[in-house]
Amino acid sequence: ILTQDYHAQSQFNVWRRGSLQPQLLASVLEDKRTSSMQLMCRGDPPLLLNGCCDYWDGSSISPLSADQRQLLLEMHAQWNLEDLDVVAFGYTPVP
Repeated sequence: ILTQDYHAQSQFNVWRRGSLQPQLLASVLEDKRTSSMQLMCRGDPPLLLNGCCDYWDGSSISPLSADQRQLLLEMHAQWNLEDLDVVAFGYTPVP
């Protein structure tokens, strides 16, 4: 049984040393249905949003406007102030 939140402790130690940097993790995967390659990403929302031009609205892919991008960045900043872990996800087909 864990009695201590080691994630929070490690985050504190990294912040204390001043080395916590935004990160983006990407993996190339094969779509077995179509044999095509996909680049899947997860990481810091400002980093990921910097390369996004479209988004999934729940039913279709739509263009991401500058206003929507700004709204997402503001939400990210607010959630960070509330000490929430914020992660963005993205994908793109690999030609």
